[in-house]
Amino acid sequence: MKVRKKLTALLGATVMAAAVMFAAGGTVDAKAAASYKVDCSTGDVSAYIGETVEIPVTVKTEQKLRGFLGKLKGNYDETVLEFEGLEKKDLPEKAMVSTAGGNFSYLTSAKDTTFSEATFALKFKVLKYVDDPVEVAIKGLYFTDGNESTAPVDLTAHVTTRDKAREFTGLQEREDGIYYVKEGEVDTTYNGLYNDAVYGWRYVKAGKVDAEYTGLYNDSVCGWWYVENGAINFGYTGLVYDSNCGWWYVENGAINFGYTGTVRNAYGVWNVVGGAVRF
Repeated sequence: MKVRKKLTALLGATVMAAAVMFAAGGTVDAKAAASYKVDCSTGDVSAYIGETVEIPVTVKTEQKLRGFLGKLKGNYDETVLEFEGLEKKDLPEKAMVSTAGGNFSYLTSAKDTTFSEATFALKFKVLKYVDDPVEVAIKGLYFTDGNESTAPVDLTAHVTTRDKAREFTGLQEREDGIYYVKEGEVDTTYNGLYNDAVYGWRYVKAGKVDAEYTGLYNDSVCGWWYVENGAINFGYTGLVYDSNCGWWYVENGAINFGYTGTVRNAYGVWNVVGGAVRF
């Protein structure tokens, strides 16, 4: 049921009735705009799926205010965002707040409890990811000092939804192995060594860690390394034979091109020049 009352009636015994009526989807209108001005603004925000995001609303005026009303119901995509309530932030703590019905209202509990500059927040939970920012329209927002109410204004904010899976870049284990994922998708064009925070240095071939590869590998960025079962073996020091490269002296997993001398292994003592075995 739509009820129309002066906002100035939001005092005394009528406060609760007006707040409950507004939360239920009705409107509370003033017959005339207030003689004072309130500057208010909002801002765009972003959050990941499952997180709660706070849309800020900043208020500034020379008048001592006691409350405000605004409407959200039907003004945003409810399949993407779920309204969770109003955060008072630096508004006076002693106040009556209503967010029932998807709308919001606030009124201080005493005449001498007022605010002139403050920020409050409208809280939304992100339910799913969508490509484009979600528009949140705050309709019919107006303020009262207890005697006069301002003309209603509309504010618009945008919520950018984010998905960690879509943004992920790195190595990711799946049922049939470990893959190199770039911004949520397997990058089958990637070939080379990759340093991952979880898996360390791995040899990636066509987007997948080649767990069967053992041998020397020359990465265009990282240089020559000894790879064992798809991972750089930093603990290895000694001679390594590679069918494509021959015999080389490896120190702490990397070919030591600066080494010249002798190296002993299970087959004897070998002469090494510039990291390569000289036969």
